[in-house]
Amino acid sequence: MAYFGNQPEQSNYITDYFDGDNSTTAFTLSRAPVAPASILVHISGVKQHSSTYGVAGTTLTFSEAPPTGTDNIEVLHLGIQPESSTLPSYRTITETTSTAGQTTFTPASYIVGFMDVYRNGVKLGASDFTATNGTTVVLADQCAAGELIRFESFSITSFNNAIPNTAGAVGDSLISSVSASKVSGTLSNSIMPSGSVLQVVSTTKTDTFSSSSSSWTDITGLSVSITPSSTSSKVLVMYSIVTSVNTSQFPILRILRDSTDIASGDTSSNRQSGTTSAWAGGGVNHTDVQSTQYLDSPSTISATTYKAQIIATESQAHYINRNLRDNDAYYEPRTISSITVMEIAG
Repeated sequence: MAYFGNQPEQSNYITDYFDGDNSTTAFTLSRAPVAPASILVHISGVKQHSSTYGVAGTTLTFSEAPPTGTDNIEVLHLGIQPESSTLPSYRTITETTSTAGQTTFTPASYIVGFMDVYRNGVKLGASDFTATNGTTVVLADQCAAGELIRFESFSITSFNNAIPNTAGAVGDSLISSVSASKVSGTLSNSIMPSGSVLQVVSTTKTDTFSSSSSSWTDITGLSVSITPSSTSSKVLVMYSIVTSVNTSQFPILRILRDSTDIASGDTSSNRQSGTTSAWAGGGVNHTDVQSTQYLDSPSTISATTYKAQIIATESQAHYINRNLRDNDAYYEPRTISSITVMEIAG
């Protein structure tokens, strides 16, 4: 069954229990009774006459202190005080005394078609007045001085297409827009549009690193871990790494997802492949900044590590974040390198 307002609730009668101590006369009830007659009071199982106690708000006061006992005072509430409520006004009344010959009156504003007019206590018919603009009422006949004219207007309340107080009652198609001031908290990644940046993880390496290994070697401090929120998410991987050599060599870098090479060129003609490379140009003490962007599809919601590796060609020493002039002496500047990953909604 449907109800206007809150659905009625039912429960057992509320009962308060108190311990008598042969001296206390005032006790605090859990709720304020509507009236003293709205409670039944028993002491040690004997019902008390209403003349032996009084109630003021939630305070129950006996004319004599109840005897000592555990829970020997029982107060049974026969009802509870109703919660206060504010009701809309559905009827507006305006009364006025006419002047001689008066026909036009200005009562409180009204809804056209919802106005009743009384003249000296007699309700007028629809043909006896005109009320068509919401502000004035014009009588068909002139009034004599001192007649009592009463106007009663009524408001309209429609429950057509009312929204039920249930989860999911309003669909997306019924919501035109939501202002930014009404949005708070954290939005679920699952509802973000495709292409949105869901999270960013980055790390920066400020110290130096070197390797002369002809095998791929992890660059210490240039790895990040990210946990995608959806298997459909992409991960944009970016790095900016400063490499140096002191001979005519090719510093080569690559990106790995965990242990998988994800962005290397082909190995045509048995050439060494990688993600980025730099050429010393036949000189020495050469420094380059290698950078790249690669959009990966890990298809996982598990923690995933992206890292950079370096391989030294011809077994010559390759360096990260190190200036090689005069063997890094004379206070030559050091540099930084970084790797950043972004989860992109798929």
